[in-house]
Amino acid sequence: MDLQPKFIIEDNALILGKVTFHKHLANDISKVRGGGWFVYHHDSKTFILHGESHQFGKARLEDIQKCVESGEVYTNKSKTHSIAKDFTFYYDKYSEKVKLN
Repeated sequence: MDLQPKFIIEDNALILGKVTFHKHLANDISKVRGGGWFVYHHDSKTFILHGESHQFGKARLEDIQKCVESGEVYTNKSKTHSIAKDFTFYYDKYSEKVKLN
């Protein structure tokens, strides 16, 4: 199966990665509060989050924003290095893009 750019909110952390299933990003699936997809733009160092997880449902915009603002954004489920300050994050509501940091 193909790896796809996906994200989840687990506890108070946003976890991004290229995986087959959203559950592959989780340490404890009982603590996942939604997820979705992302697009990364290399030139502008920008992540655009959107959509919803078929496994966990849609992450709330408020939860995503809280993770970004508190610096709890990771590219692995071990949560070893936050990338929150190194990139720009948006959430695409399809009618508008909301800047998260």
